[in-house]
Amino acid sequence: MLYALAGLLGLCAAALIVFHKKLSLRVGCYVAALLCAAAAFALAGLGAQRGVLAVRAASSPEETVEAFFAALCRGDGEAAAAYLDGGADMNLTAEPEDEVTAALQSAVRASYACRLLGSSEQKGLEAVQRAEFTALDVGAMQGELRERVLADLERWVEERAYDAVYDENDQYRPEITDEAYRDAVFAALEHSGDFARTEELTLRLRCDDEGWHILPDAALLRAMNGYLAD
Repeated sequence: MLYALAGLLGLCAAALIVFHKKLSLRVGCYVAALLCAAAAFALAGLGAQRGVLAVRAASSPEETVEAFFAALCRGDGEAAAAYLDGGADMNLTAEPEDEVTAALQSAVRASYACRLLGSSEQKGLEAVQRAEFTALDVGAMQGELRERVLADLERWVEERAYDAVYDENDQYRPEITDEAYRDAVFAALEHSGDFARTEELTLRLRCDDEGWHILPDAALLRAMNGYLAD
Protein backbone atom coordinates (compact mmCIF):
# COMPACT_ATOMS: atom_id res chain seq x y z
CA MET A 1 0.00 0.00 0.00
CA LEU A 2 2.80 2.43 0.88
CA TYR A 3 4.61 1.73 -2.37
CA ALA A 4 1.39 2.13 -4.36
CA LEU A 5 0.71 5.54 -2.83
CA ALA A 6 4.32 6.55 -3.43
CA GLY A 7 4.03 5.53 -7.06
CA LEU A 8 0.76 7.43 -7.50
CA LEU A 9 2.22 10.58 -6.01
CA GLY A 10 5.28 10.22 -8.21
CA LEU A 11 3.07 10.02 -11.30
CA CYS A 12 1.19 13.13 -10.19
CA ALA A 13 4.45 15.01 -9.76
CA ALA A 14 5.65 13.97 -13.20
CA ALA A 15 2.33 14.92 -14.81
CA LEU A 16 2.35 18.38 -13.24
CA ILE A 17 5.87 19.04 -14.50
CA VAL A 18 5.18 17.76 -18.03
CA PHE A 19 1.90 19.60 -18.50
CA HIS A 20 2.63 22.81 -16.58
CA LYS A 21 2.64 24.86 -19.80
CA LYS A 22 -0.98 23.97 -20.42
CA LEU A 23 -2.02 25.11 -16.96
CA SER A 24 -2.50 28.71 -15.95
CA LEU A 25 -0.78 28.68 -12.53
CA ARG A 26 2.78 27.69 -13.38
CA VAL A 27 4.27 28.46 -9.96
CA GLY A 28 1.47 26.59 -8.24
CA CYS A 29 2.07 23.59 -10.50
CA TYR A 30 5.75 23.48 -9.62
CA VAL A 31 4.96 23.73 -5.91
CA ALA A 32 2.39 20.95 -6.19
CA ALA A 33 4.84 18.81 -8.14
CA LEU A 34 7.51 19.29 -5.52
CA LEU A 35 5.08 18.42 -2.73
CA CYS A 36 3.97 15.26 -4.54
CA ALA A 37 7.56 14.22 -5.17
CA ALA A 38 8.51 14.84 -1.55
CA ALA A 39 5.54 12.81 -0.34
CA ALA A 40 6.42 9.99 -2.73
CA PHE A 41 10.02 9.84 -1.46
CA ALA A 42 8.81 9.91 2.15
CA LEU A 43 6.36 7.06 1.62
CA ALA A 44 8.93 5.01 -0.27
CA GLY A 45 11.45 5.50 2.52
CA LEU A 46 8.91 4.51 5.14
CA GLY A 47 8.02 1.42 3.16
CA ALA A 48 11.67 0.41 2.80
CA GLN A 49 12.22 0.91 6.51
CA ARG A 50 9.22 -1.12 7.58
CA GLY A 51 9.53 -3.67 4.77
CA VAL A 52 7.18 -6.58 4.84
CA LEU A 53 6.85 -6.40 8.61
CA ALA A 54 3.79 -4.21 8.16
CA VAL A 55 2.18 -6.91 6.04
CA ARG A 56 2.93 -9.66 8.57
CA ALA A 57 2.41 -7.70 11.79
CA ALA A 58 0.34 -10.55 13.24
CA SER A 59 3.17 -13.09 12.95
CA SER A 60 6.35 -13.37 15.01
CA PRO A 61 9.61 -15.35 15.00
CA GLU A 62 8.48 -17.19 18.13
CA GLU A 63 5.28 -18.34 16.44
CA THR A 64 7.25 -19.58 13.44
CA VAL A 65 9.69 -21.58 15.56
CA GLU A 66 6.90 -23.03 17.67
CA ALA A 67 4.91 -24.01 14.57
CA PHE A 68 8.00 -25.57 12.96
CA PHE A 69 8.82 -27.76 15.95
CA ALA A 70 5.15 -28.62 16.52
CA ALA A 71 4.94 -29.96 12.95
CA LEU A 72 8.29 -31.72 13.39
CA CYS A 73 7.20 -33.41 16.63
CA ARG A 74 3.94 -34.68 15.16
CA GLY A 75 5.80 -36.14 12.19
CA ASP A 76 4.48 -33.75 9.55
CA GLY A 77 7.64 -33.14 7.54
CA GLU A 78 5.86 -31.32 4.74
CA ALA A 79 4.31 -28.80 7.12
CA ALA A 80 7.60 -28.33 8.96
CA ALA A 81 9.44 -27.69 5.69
CA ALA A 82 7.07 -24.81 4.93
CA TYR A 83 8.64 -22.85 7.81
CA LEU A 84 12.17 -23.20 6.39
CA ASP A 85 13.70 -20.51 4.21
CA GLY A 86 13.91 -21.40 0.53
CA GLY A 87 11.65 -24.43 0.85
CA ALA A 88 14.50 -26.72 2.00
CA ASP A 89 13.08 -29.90 3.53
CA MET A 90 16.35 -31.08 5.19
CA ASN A 91 15.29 -34.69 4.50
CA LEU A 92 12.09 -34.13 6.48
CA THR A 93 10.04 -36.09 3.96
CA ALA A 94 12.61 -38.70 2.86
CA GLU A 95 11.91 -42.31 3.81
CA PRO A 96 14.78 -44.86 3.81
CA GLU A 97 14.25 -48.21 2.18
CA ASP A 98 16.16 -50.57 4.48
CA GLU A 99 14.50 -51.70 7.69
CA VAL A 100 17.23 -50.78 10.16
CA THR A 101 17.75 -47.22 8.90
CA ALA A 102 13.98 -46.70 8.80
CA ALA A 103 13.68 -47.88 12.42
CA LEU A 104 16.46 -45.55 13.56
CA GLN A 105 14.98 -42.60 11.68
CA SER A 106 11.53 -43.29 13.10
CA ALA A 107 12.97 -43.46 16.63
CA VAL A 108 14.87 -40.20 16.16
CA ARG A 109 11.77 -38.39 14.91
CA ALA A 110 9.63 -39.83 17.70
CA SER A 111 12.12 -38.51 20.28
CA TYR A 112 11.87 -34.85 19.20
CA ALA A 113 10.97 -32.33 21.88
CA CYS A 114 11.52 -28.58 21.98
CA ARG A 115 10.89 -25.51 24.06
CA LEU A 116 11.73 -21.89 23.38
CA LEU A 117 14.23 -20.09 25.58
CA GLY A 118 13.12 -16.51 26.09
CA SER A 119 11.90 -14.17 23.37
CA SER A 120 13.40 -13.59 19.97
CA GLU A 121 15.83 -10.78 19.24
CA GLN A 122 14.72 -8.89 16.15
CA LYS A 123 16.71 -6.53 13.99
CA GLY A 124 14.84 -5.34 10.93
CA LEU A 125 13.88 -8.30 8.79
CA GLU A 126 16.08 -10.76 10.69
CA ALA A 127 15.69 -12.39 14.08
CA VAL A 128 17.36 -14.89 16.40
CA GLN A 129 15.49 -17.33 18.63
CA ARG A 130 17.08 -19.68 21.17
CA ALA A 131 15.52 -23.08 21.72
CA GLU A 132 16.18 -26.24 23.71
CA PHE A 133 15.96 -29.29 21.45
CA THR A 134 15.88 -32.96 22.49
CA ALA A 135 16.42 -35.94 20.20
CA LEU A 136 17.76 -39.48 20.24
CA ASP A 137 21.57 -39.44 20.13
CA VAL A 138 22.34 -42.23 17.66
CA GLY A 139 26.08 -41.86 18.23
CA ALA A 140 25.64 -42.63 21.92
CA MET A 141 24.15 -46.00 20.98
CA GLN A 142 27.26 -47.21 19.18
CA GLY A 143 29.01 -48.66 22.24
CA GLU A 144 26.05 -50.85 23.12
CA LEU A 145 25.52 -51.85 19.49
CA ARG A 146 29.13 -52.97 19.16
CA GLU A 147 28.94 -55.09 22.32
CA ARG A 148 25.71 -56.76 21.23
CA VAL A 149 26.99 -57.50 17.73
CA LEU A 150 30.20 -59.08 19.02
CA ALA A 151 28.31 -61.09 21.62
CA ASP A 152 25.86 -62.43 19.03
CA LEU A 153 28.61 -63.35 16.58
CA GLU A 154 30.54 -65.17 19.28
CA ARG A 155 27.44 -67.09 20.31
CA TRP A 156 26.51 -67.98 16.74
CA VAL A 157 29.97 -69.39 16.10
CA GLU A 158 29.24 -71.91 18.85
CA GLU A 159 25.62 -72.57 17.90
CA ARG A 160 25.63 -72.60 14.08
CA ALA A 161 27.46 -74.52 11.40
CA TYR A 162 30.80 -73.09 10.30
CA ASP A 163 29.63 -72.49 6.72
CA ALA A 164 26.56 -70.66 8.02
CA VAL A 165 28.74 -68.11 9.79
CA TYR A 166 31.93 -67.87 7.69
CA ASP A 167 32.48 -67.57 3.95
CA GLU A 168 35.17 -69.22 1.80
CA ASN A 169 37.71 -66.63 3.02
CA ASP A 170 37.01 -67.39 6.67
CA GLN A 171 35.29 -64.02 7.07
CA TYR A 172 31.88 -63.42 8.60
CA ARG A 173 29.18 -63.67 5.98
CA PRO A 174 27.59 -60.24 5.23
CA GLU A 175 24.13 -61.56 6.00
CA ILE A 176 25.37 -62.71 9.42
CA THR A 177 26.82 -59.31 10.37
CA ASP A 178 23.69 -57.63 9.03
CA GLU A 179 21.53 -59.88 11.19
CA ALA A 180 23.63 -59.16 14.27
CA TYR A 181 23.49 -55.40 13.67
CA ARG A 182 19.74 -55.47 13.07
CA ASP A 183 19.11 -57.37 16.31
CA ALA A 184 21.38 -55.01 18.23
CA VAL A 185 19.60 -51.91 16.90
CA PHE A 186 16.12 -53.16 17.73
CA ALA A 187 17.25 -54.25 21.19
CA ALA A 188 18.77 -50.83 21.89
CA LEU A 189 15.67 -49.01 20.62
CA GLU A 190 13.61 -50.76 23.27
CA HIS A 191 15.18 -48.35 25.76
CA SER A 192 15.92 -45.46 23.39
CA GLY A 193 15.05 -42.94 26.09
CA ASP A 194 18.39 -43.72 27.72
CA PHE A 195 20.12 -42.15 24.73
CA ALA A 196 18.16 -38.89 24.61
CA ARG A 197 20.24 -35.75 24.27
CA THR A 198 19.30 -32.11 24.78
CA GLU A 199 21.16 -29.17 23.29
CA GLU A 200 20.54 -25.45 22.96
CA LEU A 201 20.08 -24.25 19.39
CA THR A 202 20.30 -20.68 18.12
CA LEU A 203 17.91 -20.34 15.21
CA ARG A 204 18.21 -17.50 12.73
CA LEU A 205 15.09 -16.30 10.91
CA ARG A 206 14.37 -13.97 8.02
CA CYS A 207 11.13 -12.24 7.10
CA ASP A 208 9.90 -12.08 3.53
CA ASP A 209 6.55 -11.31 1.92
CA GLU A 210 5.18 -14.62 3.21
CA GLY A 211 6.29 -14.15 6.83
CA TRP A 212 9.13 -15.41 9.02
CA HIS A 213 11.18 -18.41 7.92
CA ILE A 214 13.95 -20.34 9.66
CA LEU A 215 17.38 -20.33 8.04
CA PRO A 216 18.47 -23.97 8.44
CA ASP A 217 22.07 -24.51 9.50
CA ALA A 218 24.42 -27.40 10.28
CA ALA A 219 23.58 -27.43 14.00
CA LEU A 220 19.85 -27.82 13.36
CA LEU A 221 20.43 -30.49 10.72
CA ARG A 222 22.77 -32.43 12.99
CA ALA A 223 20.29 -32.39 15.88
CA MET A 224 17.44 -33.50 13.66
CA ASN A 225 19.58 -36.39 12.36
CA GLY A 226 20.15 -37.80 15.81
CA TYR A 227 23.24 -35.67 16.54
CA LEU A 228 25.20 -37.42 13.83
CA ALA A 229 27.80 -35.49 11.83
CA ASP A 230 26.88 -34.39 8.31
